[in-house]
Amino acid sequence: MRQPFFLGTYSVPSPWAGADAGHGAGVVLASVDLDSGELAVGEARSERNPAFVVADAARSRLYAATEVEGEGELVSWEVDADGSLGLRSASGTSSNSSCHVTIDPRRSAAYVAHFQGGRLSVIALAEDGAPAGLASIISLPTQSTSSDGSPVDRTGMRSRPHCSVLVGPELLMVTDCGRSIVSLYRIAGSGRETTLTLTASLALAEGTGARHIAMRTNSEFAYVSNEDAASISVLRLGTSGQQRIELVETVPSPGLGRHTSLPSEIAIHPRLDVVYMANRRDESISVFSVDPATGRLTHRQAVDTRGQWPRHFAITPDGGMLVVGNQNTDSLVSFRVLADGNLEWTGHEVSVASPASIAYWSDTTDN
Repeated sequence: MRQPFFLGTYSVPSPWAGADAGHGAGVVLASVDLDSGELAVGEARSERNPAFVVADAARSRLYAATEVEGEGELVSWEVDADGSLGLRSASGTSSNSSCHVTIDPRRSAAYVAHFQGGRLSVIALAEDGAPAGLASIISLPTQSTSSDGSPVDRTGMRSRPHCSVLVGPELLMVTDCGRSIVSLYRIAGSGRETTLTLTASLALAEGTGARHIAMRTNSEFAYVSNEDAASISVLRLGTSGQQRIELVETVPSPGLGRHTSLPSEIAIHPRLDVVYMANRRDESISVFSVDPATGRLTHRQAVDTRGQWPRHFAITPDGGMLVVGNQNTDSLVSFRVLADGNLEWTGHEVSVASPASIAYWSDTTDN
């Protein structure tokens, strides 16, 4: 059985995106064999820096945030039965360097983070899922509280939103890498009437660099990759009369110890109590056990990604394989996820230029 996926690649050089040598094909269709880990690369659709891709198989759509040096776009394609990309539609995001998108089908909305533009855009989606224009754009908070409850003012720091994730049907969590603040927004309305209202925030230690978030739907724990501190912040969401975010612990990610790491993607296994994080510079993926009662992490393994600058990875929906994209050495590499959650290289790699992100299509194929 093969698991298809779409790959976003940096197609043009972009210092803003940390992709000075970008030379990818755009959006690439690929697949991984769920038994052997063999990788195959298929057709490509030209697009300018589709840095982050998201698949919505229920509506047969693929979305991409274009990380360009100027105003970004939320781009969407209809996906045909054979996995090829059909009609393209797009909406400007009204801010620079769109680096991440979260799709909210229930609200007919998309939330786009802009690392260089410093804001979060809400894009309305039409009934068929196509981008339908800007609903609103927000600036992230400068004022917050630290883990001990003391006030924090980071007005003088540049906002660099990098990721958002839905926390149940009514809340959106957003990271600000520049200010090292994690925020919760309450979502109301839908489509062009979608609004976000700040309901809680937590200031991590200055210089932490909160980047990406991993959490299960409706879980009380969230895991944040700390780009500038080579660590993971374990957060707990609580509601004692009002929404709040608490810091449980900060866990180092030493990787293989070859270089101080610059963390990128973080993910939690769909069934096992295991968290994975990619470490750029150290060129590794760290594996952590999760205590389900407390959310705390214990480092258990690190594996070589067999390439440089592992910007993104993704675990297959069945939980059996992990595919990582090494941006600076133009490769995809597959790892088998063992019964305990540890990783084992399958022996399979494939060349693909400037990989930036991976989005699995929900269905598998027999060939």
